[in-house]
Amino acid sequence: MKQVILVIGDSSGIGKDICELFNKDNFVYGVSRKEIVCNHTHYVGDVRDENRINEIVKDVYDKHNVIDLVVVASGMGISGATEQISSEDINAQIDINLKGVINVDKAVIPYMRKNNKGRIVHISSVAAIAPIPFQSLYSASKAALNNYSLALNNELRPFNIKVITVMPGDTQTGFTGARKKTDDKDNIYNGRVERSVSKMEKDETHGASSMSVAKSIVRISKKKHPRVLYTIGFTYKLLGFLIKILPINLVNKILYMMYAK
Repeated sequence: MKQVILVIGDSSGIGKDICELFNKDNFVYGVSRKEIVCNHTHYVGDVRDENRINEIVKDVYDKHNVIDLVVVASGMGISGATEQISSEDINAQIDINLKGVINVDKAVIPYMRKNNKGRIVHISSVAAIAPIPFQSLYSASKAALNNYSLALNNELRPFNIKVITVMPGDTQTGFTGARKKTDDKDNIYNGRVERSVSKMEKDETHGASSMSVAKSIVRISKKKHPRVLYTIGFTYKLLGFLIKILPINLVNKILYMMYAK
Protein backbone atom coordinates (compact mmCIF):
# COMPACT_ATOMS: atom_id res chain seq x y z
CA MET A 1 0.00 0.00 0.00
CA LYS A 2 1.32 3.41 -0.96
CA GLN A 3 2.28 5.74 1.87
CA VAL A 4 2.19 9.53 1.99
CA ILE A 5 5.69 10.75 2.74
CA LEU A 6 6.89 14.30 3.32
CA VAL A 7 10.63 15.04 3.20
CA ILE A 8 11.92 18.36 4.46
CA GLY A 9 15.19 19.28 2.78
CA ASP A 10 14.74 17.52 -0.56
CA SER A 11 16.94 19.70 -2.75
CA SER A 12 20.22 17.83 -2.23
CA GLY A 13 22.13 15.25 -0.24
CA ILE A 14 20.41 12.79 2.06
CA GLY A 15 16.96 14.35 1.69
CA LYS A 16 17.09 14.20 -2.09
CA ASP A 17 18.19 10.57 -2.04
CA ILE A 18 15.46 9.62 0.44
CA CYS A 19 12.89 11.06 -1.97
CA GLU A 20 14.32 9.03 -4.83
CA LEU A 21 14.22 5.83 -2.80
CA PHE A 22 10.64 6.34 -1.70
CA ASN A 23 9.31 7.81 -4.94
CA LYS A 24 8.70 4.56 -6.84
CA ASP A 25 6.03 3.09 -4.57
CA ASN A 26 4.68 6.03 -2.57
CA PHE A 27 3.22 9.51 -2.72
CA VAL A 28 6.30 11.65 -2.04
CA TYR A 29 6.31 15.36 -1.29
CA GLY A 30 9.38 17.46 -0.64
CA VAL A 31 10.17 20.90 0.74
CA SER A 32 13.22 23.11 0.38
CA ARG A 33 14.03 26.79 0.17
CA LYS A 34 14.58 26.77 -3.59
CA GLU A 35 12.77 25.47 -6.63
CA ILE A 36 14.19 22.21 -7.96
CA VAL A 37 13.62 19.78 -10.81
CA CYS A 38 12.55 16.40 -9.41
CA ASN A 39 10.26 13.42 -9.92
CA HIS A 40 8.13 14.06 -6.83
CA THR A 41 5.84 16.93 -5.83
CA HIS A 42 7.92 19.79 -4.55
CA TYR A 43 7.06 22.83 -2.42
CA VAL A 44 9.20 25.89 -1.84
CA GLY A 45 9.32 26.67 1.84
CA ASP A 46 11.61 27.52 4.73
CA VAL A 47 11.38 25.64 8.03
CA ARG A 48 11.75 28.97 9.82
CA ASP A 49 8.47 30.15 8.28
CA GLU A 50 5.89 28.46 10.51
CA ASN A 51 2.91 29.71 8.48
CA ARG A 52 4.35 28.38 5.21
CA ILE A 53 5.13 24.99 6.75
CA ASN A 54 1.57 24.81 8.10
CA GLU A 55 0.20 25.56 4.62
CA ILE A 56 2.29 22.84 2.99
CA VAL A 57 1.45 20.18 5.56
CA LYS A 58 -2.27 20.99 5.33
CA ASP A 59 -2.15 20.80 1.53
CA VAL A 60 -0.48 17.37 1.63
CA TYR A 61 -2.96 16.08 4.21
CA ASP A 62 -5.95 17.42 2.31
CA LYS A 63 -4.89 15.43 -0.78
CA HIS A 64 -4.82 12.07 1.01
CA ASN A 65 -6.37 12.50 4.48
CA VAL A 66 -3.22 11.00 5.95
CA ILE A 67 0.49 11.68 6.38
CA ASP A 68 2.31 8.44 7.16
CA LEU A 69 5.91 9.60 7.43
CA VAL A 70 7.78 12.87 7.79
CA VAL A 71 11.56 13.02 7.43
CA VAL A 72 13.23 16.26 8.50
CA ALA A 73 16.59 16.36 6.72
CA SER A 74 17.08 20.11 6.50
CA GLY A 75 19.99 21.70 8.32
CA MET A 76 22.94 24.06 8.22
CA GLY A 77 26.41 24.23 9.68
CA ILE A 78 28.65 27.00 10.95
CA SER A 79 32.32 26.48 11.75
CA GLY A 80 34.76 28.73 13.56
CA ALA A 81 35.70 29.97 16.99
CA THR A 82 32.57 30.59 19.03
CA GLU A 83 33.63 34.08 20.08
CA GLN A 84 33.73 35.15 16.43
CA ILE A 85 30.28 33.89 15.41
CA SER A 86 27.73 36.66 14.94
CA SER A 87 24.41 36.74 16.75
CA GLU A 88 22.70 36.50 13.37
CA ASP A 89 24.52 33.26 12.56
CA ILE A 90 23.86 31.86 16.02
CA ASN A 91 20.15 32.48 15.56
CA ALA A 92 20.18 30.93 12.09
CA GLN A 93 21.91 27.80 13.38
CA ILE A 94 19.36 27.27 16.15
CA ASP A 95 16.38 28.38 14.04
CA ILE A 96 17.08 25.91 11.25
CA ASN A 97 18.52 22.93 13.12
CA LEU A 98 16.13 22.97 16.07
CA LYS A 99 13.25 25.44 15.88
CA GLY A 100 12.64 24.58 12.23
CA VAL A 101 12.29 20.92 13.12
CA ILE A 102 9.84 21.86 15.86
CA ASN A 103 7.82 23.93 13.35
CA VAL A 104 7.48 20.87 11.11
CA ASP A 105 6.51 18.62 14.01
CA LYS A 106 3.91 21.06 15.30
CA ALA A 107 2.36 21.15 11.84
CA VAL A 108 2.15 17.37 11.31
CA ILE A 109 1.36 16.09 14.80
CA PRO A 110 -2.36 17.12 14.83
CA TYR A 111 -2.96 15.22 11.58
CA MET A 112 -1.06 12.14 12.70
CA ARG A 113 -2.87 12.23 16.03
CA LYS A 114 -6.19 12.44 14.18
CA ASN A 115 -5.31 9.24 12.29
CA ASN A 116 -3.77 7.64 15.39
CA LYS A 117 -0.60 6.74 13.51
CA GLY A 118 2.52 8.22 11.98
CA ARG A 119 6.28 8.33 12.04
CA ILE A 120 8.57 11.32 12.35
CA VAL A 121 12.27 10.90 11.51
CA HIS A 122 14.75 13.57 12.57
CA ILE A 123 18.21 13.64 11.00
CA SER A 124 20.68 14.51 13.73
CA SER A 125 24.45 13.90 13.73
CA VAL A 126 27.16 11.99 15.59
CA ALA A 127 28.34 15.49 16.54
CA ALA A 128 25.42 15.47 19.00
CA ILE A 129 27.25 12.94 21.19
CA ALA A 130 30.82 13.79 20.13
CA PRO A 131 30.85 17.62 20.31
CA ILE A 132 33.36 18.98 17.82
CA PRO A 133 35.42 22.05 18.71
CA PHE A 134 35.08 24.94 16.27
CA GLN A 135 31.73 23.45 15.32
CA SER A 136 30.27 24.05 18.76
CA LEU A 137 26.92 25.51 17.72
CA TYR A 138 26.24 22.75 15.22
CA SER A 139 27.06 20.15 17.86
CA ALA A 140 24.89 21.94 20.43
CA SER A 141 21.91 22.22 18.06
CA LYS A 142 22.08 18.50 17.25
CA ALA A 143 22.44 17.51 20.91
CA ALA A 144 19.36 19.60 21.67
CA LEU A 145 17.56 17.91 18.77
CA ASN A 146 18.34 14.49 20.25
CA ASN A 147 16.92 15.37 23.65
CA TYR A 148 13.90 17.10 22.16
CA SER A 149 13.18 14.04 20.01
CA LEU A 150 13.39 11.65 22.96
CA ALA A 151 10.97 13.77 24.96
CA LEU A 152 8.60 14.16 22.00
CA ASN A 153 8.54 10.41 21.43
CA ASN A 154 7.16 9.92 24.93
CA GLU A 155 4.62 12.71 24.49
CA LEU A 156 3.25 11.03 21.37
CA ARG A 157 3.49 7.38 22.45
CA PRO A 158 -0.25 7.09 23.36
CA PHE A 159 -1.20 8.27 19.85
CA ASN A 160 0.81 5.56 18.06
CA ILE A 161 3.18 8.17 16.66
CA LYS A 162 6.85 7.18 16.73
CA VAL A 163 9.69 9.71 16.71
CA ILE A 164 12.98 8.30 15.42
CA THR A 165 16.29 10.15 15.52
CA VAL A 166 19.13 9.11 13.21
CA MET A 167 22.74 10.18 13.68
CA PRO A 168 24.88 9.82 10.53
CA GLY A 169 28.62 10.27 10.72
CA ASP A 170 30.79 11.80 8.02
CA THR A 171 28.81 11.84 4.77
CA GLN A 172 29.62 13.03 1.26
CA THR A 173 27.08 15.78 0.58
CA GLY A 174 26.93 19.41 -0.45
CA PHE A 175 26.73 20.23 3.25
CA THR A 176 30.53 20.40 3.36
CA GLY A 177 30.78 23.11 0.73
CA ALA A 178 27.77 24.98 2.11
CA ARG A 179 29.13 25.21 5.64
CA LYS A 180 29.54 28.84 6.69
CA LYS A 181 33.03 29.52 7.98
CA THR A 182 33.96 32.11 10.55
CA ASP A 183 37.75 32.13 10.70
CA ASP A 184 38.69 35.76 10.11
CA LYS A 185 40.89 35.91 13.22
CA ASP A 186 42.43 32.45 13.16
CA ASN A 187 45.78 33.96 14.13
CA ILE A 188 44.37 34.23 17.68
CA TYR A 189 43.98 30.45 17.69
CA ASN A 190 47.33 29.84 15.96
CA GLY A 191 45.74 28.29 12.89
CA ARG A 192 43.81 25.71 14.92
CA VAL A 193 40.46 26.71 13.40
CA GLU A 194 41.64 26.14 9.85
CA ARG A 195 43.34 22.86 10.75
CA SER A 196 40.24 21.61 12.55
CA VAL A 197 37.81 22.54 9.79
CA SER A 198 40.14 21.10 7.13
CA LYS A 199 40.21 17.78 8.99
CA MET A 200 36.42 17.77 9.31
CA GLU A 201 36.00 18.46 5.62
CA LYS A 202 38.51 15.78 4.66
CA ASP A 203 36.65 13.26 6.81
CA GLU A 204 33.33 14.27 5.23
CA THR A 205 34.59 14.03 1.65
CA HIS A 206 35.90 10.52 2.41
CA GLY A 207 32.78 9.54 4.32
CA ALA A 208 29.79 7.42 3.37
CA SER A 209 27.81 8.32 0.27
CA SER A 210 24.58 10.20 0.86
CA MET A 211 22.70 7.40 -0.92
CA SER A 212 24.04 4.74 1.45
CA VAL A 213 23.00 6.86 4.44
CA ALA A 214 19.60 7.49 2.84
CA LYS A 215 19.11 3.73 2.35
CA SER A 216 19.82 3.17 6.05
CA ILE A 217 17.31 5.85 7.02
CA VAL A 218 14.63 4.41 4.73
CA ARG A 219 15.24 0.94 6.18
CA ILE A 220 15.02 2.28 9.74
CA SER A 221 11.79 4.15 8.97
CA LYS A 222 10.16 0.89 7.88
CA LYS A 223 11.03 -1.12 10.99
CA LYS A 224 8.04 -2.54 12.80
CA HIS A 225 9.45 -1.69 16.23
CA PRO A 226 12.08 1.02 15.69
CA ARG A 227 14.34 2.31 18.42
CA VAL A 228 14.24 5.98 19.29
CA LEU A 229 17.90 6.63 18.45
CA TYR A 230 20.13 5.19 15.74
CA THR A 231 23.74 5.72 14.76
CA ILE A 232 24.67 4.92 11.16
CA GLY A 233 27.95 3.17 10.39
CA PHE A 234 30.01 0.64 12.37
CA THR A 235 32.77 3.15 13.22
CA TYR A 236 30.28 5.63 14.64
CA LYS A 237 28.38 2.94 16.52
CA LEU A 238 31.67 1.95 18.14
CA LEU A 239 32.38 5.60 18.89
CA GLY A 240 28.98 5.95 20.53
CA PHE A 241 29.66 2.88 22.67
CA LEU A 242 33.04 4.21 23.79
CA ILE A 243 31.54 7.59 24.66
CA LYS A 244 29.08 5.81 26.94
CA ILE A 245 31.69 3.80 28.85
CA LEU A 246 34.72 6.11 28.97
CA PRO A 247 35.09 9.01 31.43
CA ILE A 248 33.77 12.21 29.87
CA ASN A 249 37.05 14.05 30.54
CA LEU A 250 38.93 11.42 28.56
CA VAL A 251 36.42 11.59 25.70
CA ASN A 252 36.73 15.35 25.58
CA LYS A 253 40.53 15.17 25.59
CA ILE A 254 40.45 12.72 22.69
CA LEU A 255 38.21 15.11 20.76
CA TYR A 256 40.67 17.89 21.55
CA MET A 257 43.58 15.84 20.21
CA MET A 258 41.60 15.01 17.07
CA TYR A 259 40.15 18.41 16.26
CA ALA A 260 41.56 21.25 18.35
CA LYS A 261 45.22 20.69 19.18
